[in-house]
Amino acid sequence: MVAYLLLSISLAREFGITGPIQTAFNIYGKPYLKDYPDIYYNLSHCRLGVACALSKAPVGVDIEAIDESRMFFSKDIMTPRELERLCATKDAEQFFRLWVLKEATLKKAGTGLVDGAAHIEFIDYDEDIFYAYGSVYHLKKLSGLYFAVCGSHPVHYVSVSCDELLNG
Repeated sequence: MVAYLLLSISLAREFGITGPIQTAFNIYGKPYLKDYPDIYYNLSHCRLGVACALSKAPVGVDIEAIDESRMFFSKDIMTPRELERLCATKDAEQFFRLWVLKEATLKKAGTGLVDGAAHIEFIDYDEDIFYAYGSVYHLKKLSGLYFAVCGSHPVHYVSVSCDELLNG
């Protein structure tokens, strides 16, 4: 529910769209705005935060709390080089940086994990902005969580306070 409140606030701020929003889903479950096919959005949430990305082109976003108990290693999701590095270090921050980048990439594509993530490799990447796979990536660490956006254009960040969410 909070994610959709954030979407409503973001649509009003960025595009002047107010009122009820009708969403629909593609065959893989990626949501889109039924009445605004030229505006793309993506939502993500975890126990510590919510994220919304809006764009005039396909976009994906993921946000995850850094939590060692949720780490797992899979050849279906990670390339052999990624697995080698992660298994050697067992570094939770490295794992969640990698996870949000892969998830944002697949969410931009609109296929989710159906398409698999093992063909996407992130070995040498830094926080902030970088380019890979024909996309612009934004990667940030925010108070115990990682946040990634994958899009066609650089983005700007806007924070929304709890008060704004609750009071519209």
